[in-house]
Amino acid sequence: MAEGEKIADLIRKYSKPFESIPTYTEVGDCVEWYLENADCWADRIDCWLTLYRAFDDNRVVGFMLKNIKALSNMSRSSSGRRASNR
Repeated sequence: MAEGEKIADLIRKYSKPFESIPTYTEVGDCVEWYLENADCWADRIDCWLTLYRAFDDNRVVGFMLKNIKALSNMSRSSSGRRASNR
């Protein structure tokens, strides 16, 4: 058996099927979510959002959203303002 075939067998044996699960990283305070298993590149939209786009047709296959705590605080403060303006 050639070395490449051994490696391919090991990958098949131990790799898990793809699961689309969002992941929060506290150290980076970000959520990363791959929607499909595709070779992709990062398209930084702004300081908060990065889209992962497929190499073959540029479709969005995932994203990273940064500063989750700040977004959560903004959401809570704007909710409070709306409620007090009624």
